Amino acid sequence: MESLLILTVATLPVLALLYYFWHRDKGEKEPRELLLKVFWAGIYVIPLVLVLELGVEALAKEIGITNAPIYSLLMPFIVIALPEEWAKRRAVLKTAYDHKKFNERM
Repeated sequence: MESLLILTVATLPVLALLYYFWHRDKGEKEPRELLLKVFWAGIYVIPLVLVLELGVEALAKEIGITNAPIYSLLMPFIVIALPEEWAKRRAVLKTAYDHKKFNERM
């Protein structure tokens, strides 16, 4: 039950943003199927991101820098943000970026 709650809490902001941007789009709306394809592509890359983050963290522990103050400063940006943002970008580039309906700047 706790896993379902965690999944719901993690998914709701994404769905809220999808809803917000889809309804805010006053021009030619992207098809819902395309938006759902991007959403599922983002979910599909989660295991890859998890492996990357855990690998970098394991390497940091092996080197012995996890207690260093610099690690605390860089960890949110390098260990967490870089793999996650890279994966989200790849999901959009692979699924929707070149699609003919994906034609407006938001």
